[in-house]
Amino acid sequence: MKLVKKVSLACFMASISFALQAKPQVIPEDWKAECVGYFQISLPGEVEIGVVRDDPDPSKGSHNLLRRGNQFFADSAYLDGAIRTSTLLPESSFSRVKDEVAKDIEGFNKGIDSDSPIKILENKSDRHSMFFSFASKHGVTGEVFLYKAGRIYFFRTSEDELPAAEAEAKVKSAQTHFLQNFRARTLYEVPQEKGFCMPYGFVKDDSPQKRSMGTIMRLKDHPDVRILFRDQSASLMKSYSRIENATVEQELRTFWEGADWGGVKYQALGFRKFPSVQMGGYQGQSTFVEITRPTRSSKEQCSWDDEYFSKAEKKQAGCLPQTQDYGYIAYVKGDPDAKDDTPNLLLYVMQNSEDAPDGKPTIGKDELKKMADTIAASIKRR
Repeated sequence: MKLVKKVSLACFMASISFALQAKPQVIPEDWKAECVGYFQISLPGEVEIGVVRDDPDPSKGSHNLLRRGNQFFADSAYLDGAIRTSTLLPESSFSRVKDEVAKDIEGFNKGIDSDSPIKILENKSDRHSMFFSFASKHGVTGEVFLYKAGRIYFFRTSEDELPAAEAEAKVKSAQTHFLQNFRARTLYEVPQEKGFCMPYGFVKDDSPQKRSMGTIMRLKDHPDVRILFRDQSASLMKSYSRIENATVEQELRTFWEGADWGGVKYQALGFRKFPSVQMGGYQGQSTFVEITRPTRSSKEQCSWDDEYFSKAEKKQAGCLPQTQDYGYIAYVKGDPDAKDDTPNLLLYVMQNSEDAPDGKPTIGKDELKKMADTIAASIKRR
């Protein structure tokens, strides 16, 4: 009899779990659609897109479109190359970038008789575009700079494994594809044709290419909330957990545990810590956590756990109370061996009260969780 009761209870709990998972999310009509990689995502209001901006003008000093750093998120990849978008810039900025690149090429030509010669294979430019390629002992590299709709778009690809002639042909093909199929687009403009979306840009193509496109967006109505969505080819992803054949749950645990430093603490919430989630038509898992952050202060005592500095020592040092925020991650692990494109998909909704105007959260726990669940449900392949 006890066994029957246990089985019945298990079935009852399973049916409730299934019912909760099966409940469809309704996407509010006033939400805005944006595209990332080969997918579309809906957003709760106006957002600010993360683009390259180490310096307001990338032509000052070294044009930092070549560097990985930017205010929000690292560079993304397409066709085995790096792609980046600048902030809005005057045309004079693009002219200065072209001048700087021309000086680099002149330097390459002067060093042709050195121990590490660089041979310029192609070098063309006009008012709003510039592209060149070169060969060295490290392989073949090609770069493209475009100035469209007030922004500089950058594409860099290289090949260091194929024989020289094949490497040159591959790089040339990638450059040509980007030049012929790229166009600028406005924020919330989701193209109807097939292709790849990058911040404020679009590359038309007939089938998904190898890529890792992550776009981070900050909500204007909630400046303490940032949303990251990444579409990544399964073949590019290495295990976050460094565990062979790691499960999605193991990967999710590593997301939070790997970031646990400097006194920041994470605590998973909910009856089910890693519930299943449908994202982009694929099955994955998610987790919602409470984030306790130490007070950011120039005083060393304020940024460490109580085991290093006691509460009394922190109080004496004038440390303010810790802040409490919330974060959400949904993750789909792709299959690199699948016949069809089955990517890794990552959705990251993170709150940090320090980014709010008065240092206080602009959105509560339940509302943030509902928002994150709705965003995840909105993601679909274009």
